[in-house]
Formats: sequence, C-alpha cells, structure tokens
Amino acid sequence: MKSSETAEEHLCAIRALMERSTIYRAISAPAALMGGILGIVAGAVLWWVGGSRYPSGGESGWLPFVLTWLVGYLVVEGINFTMIYRNARHRGDRFLSPGLKHAVRSLAPPLFCGCVTGISLAAFLNDPGLCAIVWVIFFGLALLSTSSFAPKSLVWLGRAFAFAGIVMLPFYLGFSDDSTNRFQWAALIMAITFGLFHLIYAAAITGAQALRPSHAQVSSVLPAVTPVSSARRADHPFRSAS
Repeated sequence: MKSSETAEEHLCAIRALMERSTIYRAISAPAALMGGILGIVAGAVLWWVGGSRYPSGGESGWLPFVLTWLVGYLVVEGINFTMIYRNARHRGDRFLSPGLKHAVRSLAPPLFCGCVTGISLAAFLNDPGLCAIVWVIFFGLALLSTSSFAPKSLVWLGRAFAFAGIVMLPFYLGFSDDSTNRFQWAALIMAITFGLFHLIYAAAITGAQALRPSHAQVSSVLPAVTPVSSARRADHPFRSAS
C-alpha cells in the first residue's frame, strides 16, 4: 500500500514537471525568435549609424544606444508576458501565479543591477561597448538564477551569455583605444548575443519540440492519479525524515 502511494506521488511529480516544461518551451521559443530578430535588426541599424555618425572614437552616442536596446527589451518582454497571460487564461490558471512571482523575484535583482551598471558605464565613461558587455554578463546571471526551476535549455542559454561576456571583457579592454568606434563594437556585441544567441535558442527549442512527445501524448501515457491526501501522507514512512 505504501509503495503504491509512493508511486502515485512520483507520477504526480513527473506529470507536473513535464507539463510545466512543455508549456514554458512553447512560450519561450516564439519570444526568443522575436527577440533574436529584433536584436539582429537593431544591431545592424546601430552598426550603420555608428559608422556614419561616430566614425572615429570621440563622442560615442551612448544615449541612442541605451534607449534603443531598452525599448527593444521592453517590447520583447511585453510579447513574452502577453503569451504567458494568454496561456494562463487558456489553462484556467491565474496570470500572477506563485511560479511567475518566484521567477520574477529570481530574475529582477541581476537584471536591475546589470541595467544600472551598464548605463552608468556608458554615461560616465562614454563607452557603450562596456555597457553591452555588462548587460550580456548580467543577463546570463539572471537566466542562471532560474536554474532550480527552469528548463535546462534556458540554463544553457544563461551559461552561453555569461561565458561570452566574460570572454569579451578582457578582449575589449585590451584592444580598444581612443580610435576605436565603441558604438559599432557595442552594436556588434548586442547583435551576436541578444540577436544570434536567441535565434539559435529558438531553433533548438523548436527542433526539440518536434522530437519530444506532446503534452497530450504524455497525459495519455501517464495514468490519471490524484494527490495523496494529507492524512495518508502522514503515515508515509519517510514523512518524518523530510
């Protein structure tokens, strides 16, 4: 009897994890695709602007750079939250679920610190390139902060951002000088990371979804089980050890 209760608990846990992972991937892939496209387009436009308006060091035009990427980020996050809202309504769940609140609490500190640090470096040092690298590193740290509950694919994306930023930092500091077009370098860094990385992530998730069983197939394979009642859990032999 007790082994049967344990099996039911395991099936409930497996079902919940697979449902959450499938739903999250279905939402994140379109948002990542949109973010990647916007990142490539914005990077290309800013590269051209940097070459025509700031051809040789000096004034770096940090304010247009910062405003462009902040607006782009808000647009992508708006799309992402809209998808989350529609998906929650479709499932009959609350939009501000405990899971979403937990995710926001994990993501907010590194995103806020990275945003303020990057803008400060761009404004006071007149260096949007450093701003871009700091944003890349802190965005990677933000994604890594979700490793306890997010899909492994998102964790790997965070590792890619953090590693790329750490590699770019000494290279940028070592090879840039007064003649370096920091605006163009910043545009290139953002296009490679926030643009190309997100396109690769979206393609990988879409390909993985095609090979992975759907939520309906998972539900048909796993037997329908009900959570074990609190009274029955109290008699579980490992309950006191948890």
